[in-house]
Amino acid sequence: SVLHGWVLTRHAPFDRDITIGAEMWVNFSLDDGGKYKLRGIIDRLSRTPDGVHHINDYKTSGHLPGQEDVDNDRQLALYQIGVQQKWPGIKDIKLVWHYLAFDCALESTRPPEKLAALAGDTIRLIDEIESTIDFPPRESGLCDWCEYTDLCPNRRHFYTVEALPANEYLNET
Repeated sequence: SVLHGWVLTRHAPFDRDITIGAEMWVNFSLDDGGKYKLRGIIDRLSRTPDGVHHINDYKTSGHLPGQEDVDNDRQLALYQIGVQQKWPGIKDIKLVWHYLAFDCALESTRPPEKLAALAGDTIRLIDEIESTIDFPPRESGLCDWCEYTDLCPNRRHFYTVEALPANEYLNET
């Protein structure tokens, strides 16, 4: 692989497929009645000379997942539902994750029955979320990025303790 300007020339002459769209919005419904609508952005939709469409997603992660992980990934499979709703004639689709740090692409396919099961599972998840009235906090690695820790029942004690006088602060458990 040789860098030419900012372009990695290993893939030159870049004619393995035709780009249909990049950063392409896809709006679609999971049900016939249109109650369960989703929207996403496909990094790149392309078509190979033999007519196979690729839903491409470009990842900058330093973690390379296994095949089982991509075979169970929901994001690109949901995009496939959207693409096939927009263009019903498209039948042959590959889901492709490009892990740039590893110069590696992982591929997966979803048959119609898997897409139907995914739509059903996602509808059930939406119903569960919408019917939930209690959202208990769950601590994770993302908590350090949160701007609302002073309001969080799990983390606001740091702010309460920090405001105490030193002699009380040091005795606080």
